[in-house]
Amino acid sequence: MGCSSKRAMAALTLLAIGMVHGGESSRSTAKEPSSARATVRSTVNSAIGEWEAATAVTVSLDAKGMIASQLSAYASEGVPAVATPFLAKAYLYEVRDRQQMTGAPPKNLGLANLESYPLNGFVAQSVLGKKVGFLRCWADPKRKAGTITIDGVASGDTIKEFVLSIGKHKASIQLQRQRCEEEIIVEENRLIEMRCPNK
Repeated sequence: MGCSSKRAMAALTLLAIGMVHGGESSRSTAKEPSSARATVRSTVNSAIGEWEAATAVTVSLDAKGMIASQLSAYASEGVPAVATPFLAKAYLYEVRDRQQMTGAPPKNLGLANLESYPLNGFVAQSVLGKKVGFLRCWADPKRKAGTITIDGVASGDTIKEFVLSIGKHKASIQLQRQRCEEEIIVEENRLIEMRCPNK
C-alpha cells in the first residue's frame, strides 16, 4: 500500500473514531439535563426526609413529588442546585408555621397545604434575582421552643431554617431563661447555624 493510501486510510480511521466519540458526546450531552434534574429531585427528597425527622411532621408523597419537581425545574433555570435542599426545608417551615397560625401544629402536610402558599411564590420572593444564603436557628428540641427574631422581625420558633440575603444580619433566640444574640454574616449558597445555648 502506498503512502497516499496509508494516509487516506488513517484519515478515514480518525474520522470514524471522531464520529463514534462525537455521537457518544451528543448522546451524553442530551442526557445531562434529565440526569441533573433527577439528581436535584433526589437531593430535595433527602432534605425533606431530614425535615420530617427534625419536625415530626410527615409530608405526603404527592407533596414531596411536587416540591422536588418544581425545584429541579428551577435548578435548570438558574437557581443553584446546591441551594435546592435548603430551599425545600425553608419552604416547608413556612408552610408549617402558616398552618400553625390557623390552629394546632400540623402532623401532616399535603398538597392542599402547599397550595395555600405556593412554592413558586416563595422562590420568587426569596431567591430569584438575588444572592442568598441560609440560616438554621437551633435550640435543644427537648426543651420548650425558642422564639426567633431576625433583623428585628419575629420569625417563628426553633428549630427553623431561613433564606436570607447575603451580608450581615442580627439574629436572636429567646429561650425561657436565656437569650442568645448574634450578628451573623450570610454567604452565598452556604448554610450557617446559630445555636442557643451556643456551647
